[in-house]
Amino acid sequence: MTSVEAIPGALRAIRASLDLTQEQLAERLGVSFATVNRWEGGATRPQKAARLAIAALAAEVGVGGGAQVGRDRRMYVFGYRVPGRFFQ
Repeated sequence: MTSVEAIPGALRAIRASLDLTQEQLAERLGVSFATVNRWEGGATRPQKAARLAIAALAAEVGVGGGAQVGRDRRMYVFGYRVPGRFFQ
């Protein structure tokens, strides 16, 4: 699974793909500029809801590494298992 360490790079790739500033990305994710800045710098890690939003945005712009299906047929977002079974 992709680890949470991939988040800073994914955020930078998303911003580059969409030509966004950290402030614009923060607005799109519904968080503060300082929060995005700390995530990108690796100082803090996003909570589960934010990881899901980041993974959705990454998928939208074609940045890999956000959401994956594990061998156990469960969804993982940046290395964290999402509760429930999504695939039979």
